[in-house]
Amino acid sequence: ESAVPSAYYLGWVPDCLIPFAAQKGKGGAPFSIEANKNQGVWVDILIPVNSAAGTYTGDATVSVGEKIFNKIPISLKVYDFTLPDSTHLKNMFGYSPGFLAKRHGVSRKSDDYYNIELKYQQLAHRHRFDLVTEVPNLDIMSKYYKRYYTGEVYTAAFGYEGPGKNTGNTTFSIGYGGDLPEEYGKKIKSMTKKGWWAGSDAWENWFRQNIPGVDRNKYLYPDEPDFKGPTGAKGTGSMDTIRMQAKWSHSNPGIGKNIRTLVTNKIRPDLKGYVDFWSISSEEFTLNMTPEDFASERAQGHKFGIYNGFRPGIGAVVSDADAVDFRVMPWIAWKYKLDQYFYWSTTFWKNLNVFVNPLTYEDRVDGDGTFLYPGQDQVFPEESRNLKGPLSSIRAKNWRRGEQDYEYMWLAKKAGLEGKMNAIVNECIPTGLWEAKSQKDVSWSSRGYKFEQYRKRLAEILASSPAK
Repeated sequence: ESAVPSAYYLGWVPDCLIPFAAQKGKGGAPFSIEANKNQGVWVDILIPVNSAAGTYTGDATVSVGEKIFNKIPISLKVYDFTLPDSTHLKNMFGYSPGFLAKRHGVSRKSDDYYNIELKYQQLAHRHRFDLVTEVPNLDIMSKYYKRYYTGEVYTAAFGYEGPGKNTGNTTFSIGYGGDLPEEYGKKIKSMTKKGWWAGSDAWENWFRQNIPGVDRNKYLYPDEPDFKGPTGAKGTGSMDTIRMQAKWSHSNPGIGKNIRTLVTNKIRPDLKGYVDFWSISSEEFTLNMTPEDFASERAQGHKFGIYNGFRPGIGAVVSDADAVDFRVMPWIAWKYKLDQYFYWSTTFWKNLNVFVNPLTYEDRVDGDGTFLYPGQDQVFPEESRNLKGPLSSIRAKNWRRGEQDYEYMWLAKKAGLEGKMNAIVNECIPTGLWEAKSQKDVSWSSRGYKFEQYRKRLAEILASSPAK
């Protein structure tokens, strides 16, 4: 009733998760806790795939100095099925190489930079999301990015352990954000049909020879087109430019014709027939999408993705929303049969101290654009943890939990348990997207523990099934 929130909602919000290996005094271990204060500690537990089913017990010991202060009993039940290493919900999480290079103090095009980037890719892979960015040409693709899709860098030889071992990323966007790789032409303003055909043929041929199973699209320029302007003019947001590129793709006599055209916009009459992959903002999906529009485009073989977050249709992406909001994303994607989730940027840090100031962009809200944090910081040295790679976040952990939930659903469907599984999904997420547009609040629980109860029910039906 009052515009002023309660004291519970004011103050610092925990998001960045700083490893024990961080520099002493910068969040690493050991650390001190002042009297009458709390300190949360996040623990990841990796259950080896060869673990026998059963209940495992032990203690977490809390020590003060050399003295044992308390022992917390822990019981962990391991079921007789294994989650796939592959992630079946296609996703794209953008990142900004320039900001990575600047924070870590390396040259953008150096091997040092790509060694840093490798750490970001590995952390993302461990959390079941695919990092995507602009790749300027096929030479760079072959030298630095191919390895993320073959899975060779997700092995012990590259210091990797965890989910997705020996398994590559599955989603790539050619010309991410509307960029134009060199094979397509040198500049947006001077692109031609001939260059577009040659570029798309070259990229499709490369994929077929190197990583044929990867889901790929051509991200058309401009991003989020919204008004008419001169065809091909950079910065105009021209629908004519979108239609021109789509026509070139669809009329290509070569193999490049097979690359889907992706457009970040709602279903518009003036774009129908041009778009193979609709990537629609969560706000538009909630407020303006209809199931009839969805079904009509689906019937023509077109794909659907959703990006960012907008309550009450889907979780929010901001740091001061409920922690489960990123966990909700995969549940929504499953319930409404979406082909992809897309988050615009994980590292849009600009020149802000992202550990203190969550407003990463003038028109953004808290935390939007900061999903990961820099382990080194040459812009704000006082914040540097001296770790050559990323720091994770509570939102990234919740995304991984949601993706794991999605794999439970995938296994249940594969085992012929779709009826029981869908009953759990509908109880967890009564309404989302267009079904929620008239609601004042979300339909799902704000508590992570409730999601654990739903996951346990999914585990129980899987464990009781002879087909796993």
